[in-house]
Amino acid sequence: MRYLFFLFVLVLLPCFASDHADAPLYNMSRNDLKITGLLSFVDGENLILILATHPSLLATEGAYQFPTDVSFNFYIDYDSVINFSDNSNNQLYGGTVEYPAKIKADITISLTFDKKSSVDDDNSFTSVVVSSKNIQSNDLKIKALIRDDPFTFPAFHGQNVAAIVLSIPLTKLNIASSQTLLLWATITTVNSGNDTILWEHVGRALRSQIAGRWAFNHYPPAKQQAHIGMPVDVMIFDLNKAARIPNGRALIDDPLAILCLAGDQEVCKLKATAETGCYKPPYTGKNDKDFLTIFPYLPEPHQGKKQGC
Repeated sequence: MRYLFFLFVLVLLPCFASDHADAPLYNMSRNDLKITGLLSFVDGENLILILATHPSLLATEGAYQFPTDVSFNFYIDYDSVINFSDNSNNQLYGGTVEYPAKIKADITISLTFDKKSSVDDDNSFTSVVVSSKNIQSNDLKIKALIRDDPFTFPAFHGQNVAAIVLSIPLTKLNIASSQTLLLWATITTVNSGNDTILWEHVGRALRSQIAGRWAFNHYPPAKQQAHIGMPVDVMIFDLNKAARIPNGRALIDDPLAILCLAGDQEVCKLKATAETGCYKPPYTGKNDKDFLTIFPYLPEPHQGKKQGC
């Protein structure tokens, strides 16, 4: 199967329109194809991955149907060489991928949904695992549901996302404790010619989700640096260290504050907007709901429409 990627001229939209809601031109009309973020951390003996999609979803809109024509894909590369000699890259990206053109998924976990999916019932889906390790679908714990949007930007407080929460036993990864993982996720479809179409990509927080950086959505990580001229958009996660941006991403992380302090000027602009905008409640660097301490971790969804200023 070959990959077909749409290329187009990017139009810069205001930060408020583009931040977090990841909306390249070709899917502006389909919120269910938009990625809002990827989180990764360890809970006990399990690696947790959370993919948040469909920004500004209202629980009161009725039974939510996860799209049946797309695949939600998680990727793990466990043998790329990561260099930690560049302090700037360490702070911004968690390290430097020495051979970005050689990035490949050693483990791929893909979910497709059927027409029984809804917010009221257990969402019905099929999961397929492609792996060189001894991981099978029945090893995974997966939940797909509407939850509170886990983001500190106040414009997204009081709003929900369609989330996929995935738990993988660390014993099934069967990797050396010193090995650092590369993580990313995508939303894809298949066209009539059996081509896989990449709609959305996410790696490190607020890379592909800011106007001017949407080109990351059009290439797999192995091609990003060559085509875009910026470090690849993957999440670097050393399992021996705490999952805090830029090493993985914990629930309590404030990407705006952490990445602005690290020198990401585009994120600094978003942080300034969060601090000065007319938001109720104002920006505090925290999510608007408390996270759960157990699976599925994300708070219950909001009911009703968010109140403005």
